[in-house]
Amino acid sequence: MDYDIQEMKIPLQEAVTEVFEGMAFAEVEKCEEIDKLPDLTSNDYYATLSITQPFSAGLNLVVDQNFLEEILQTTIDANSPSDFEKMAKDLISESANTIAGCFLNKYLPPEQEFEIGIPASGKMSEKPVLTTGGKKEVIFSFTVEFKTIYCILSGQKAGN
Repeated sequence: MDYDIQEMKIPLQEAVTEVFEGMAFAEVEKCEEIDKLPDLTSNDYYATLSITQPFSAGLNLVVDQNFLEEILQTTIDANSPSDFEKMAKDLISESANTIAGCFLNKYLPPEQEFEIGIPASGKMSEKPVLTTGGKKEVIFSFTVEFKTIYCILSGQKAGN
């Protein structure tokens, strides 16, 4: 399946908004497309996953550590510092997975099946590659509860 990254922008924006408003009870105040990621702190968390069918793409999410702490404290009363890193990785992985599913349900025809990979997550100190710099890439900056979340969609048509 071929796709146009421009046609994916609105469904992706809607998916991120829907997931964070539903999961974190947090309103998305602003969304804008940006040319490149700003310098991120080593304490920020990322999640990355692959969309494997019906096209090949990557979906990456970056969330500020403080915002993850707030979400965890609000949703599951997570105050134990020893469990924070594992819980933060689980939360951002599940967020990326839910965003990918929501996005594909909005973008694809109703009966179209899709496959997504298992998310990987960690801290930005691990220096993950989140952008390709290619023409089939879009980077969004979302302002949620005065915090910034970044969502990157990049890829190519299956078979390339």
